[in-house]
Amino acid sequence: KEKVVQITHQFIKTFEENQTTYVLMLADWLNKFSMKNDAIELLNKHITLTPDNTDYLYARATYQEATNFAVAEKDFKRILKLKPDNAVVLNAYGYTLTIHTTRYQQAYALIKRALAISPKDPATIDSMGWVLFKLKRYPEAIEYLSQAYILFDDPEVASHLIAALASNNERDKATEIYRKISKNHPDNKFVEQARKSLEKPE
Repeated sequence: KEKVVQITHQFIKTFEENQTTYVLMLADWLNKFSMKNDAIELLNKHITLTPDNTDYLYARATYQEATNFAVAEKDFKRILKLKPDNAVVLNAYGYTLTIHTTRYQQAYALIKRALAISPKDPATIDSMGWVLFKLKRYPEAIEYLSQAYILFDDPEVASHLIAALASNNERDKATEIYRKISKNHPDNKFVEQARKSLEKPE
């Protein structure tokens, strides 16, 4: 850790115009190696110096959303105040609302805005499908999630589609996709989530 921090600070000193890039690289490295608190502390320091740096705010929000959503939400709101048409943040905020709260209508509105700005983004299409699933609008959810799965063959997207299909009594299709992802990604946590979706009573 000390060596990586030393090298990064040397880069920042030498190439000051790229400071944001190097700070984010260091924060990502710290978070990757289970030093999330250090990563957040680093971002806190730089946000104090440059409070309107949306890159720092977004990184801090993504590191904290799973464990401290209230704090992350403040960062999402701050970014959108500075950049209201940031599709990535609109989607991230909407999706985290979907998975951490029951404020699905608010999440839907945010994701809808993101999708209007970036209509071909697979992550945003997946988010729209997932919030529609939470709203129990299963046929619409399946439409979006199927599109997202075609664009991005990913276990998380697949698990969302499986849940929507199972809830819409399309268990054969859901099982077919489950068999594929369980074969290709046997140890993935989203495969386990998909299995639980299939095991729910009809």
